Amino acid sequence: MKNIYKQYIEITYAKDLPIVLFTPTWRANAERIKQAQIFNRDVNLECFQFLCEIRDEYEKYAEKIFIGGLIGCKGDAYNAKEALSTADTEIFHSYQIERLISAGVNFLIAETLPAVSEALGIAKAMAVFDKPYLIGFVIRDNGTLLDGTPLHKAIALIDKEVERQPIGQYIHQNSRGT
Repeated sequence: MKNIYKQYIEITYAKDLPIVLFTPTWRANAERIKQAQIFNRDVNLECFQFLCEIRDEYEKYAEKIFIGGLIGCKGDAYNAKEALSTADTEIFHSYQIERLISAGVNFLIAETLPAVSEALGIAKAMAVFDKPYLIGFVIRDNGTLLDGTPLHKAIALIDKEVERQPIGQYIHQNSRGT
């Protein structure tokens, strides 16, 4: 995994461009950590430290390497029926968000969210902290999230309901055709 990250860094280093790396923590929520029976380790911190070690190898260029704390949905990212309610999402994802913030990430990012309820809950949980954050949706060809919510309405809802809005919201085109 280290070699993969370094390959990407080498490309941007050669052009003196900044790069954003994401912690490999898409499924490092409290439930998954408990299932893996990893009780005495802070997986989110370890993943951040792993990227810091790679970043620090680049000395002065390290200033152009940013680390985002990555969070994913609880269930299947391509099945909106598995999405949590907004309130349950806030509770479920708070542990991981707090761990990534404590670790020292530059920003937070939630990716591959199939339903507005889970996106809104994660945004609310992230907005509590003074870190920039991004929300990423999975959408269909017709411009709706997998739960049927039009993308523009999902963005408007999050912007309305969350006191500190995300710095950006982006989409992942659903290639499964669901």
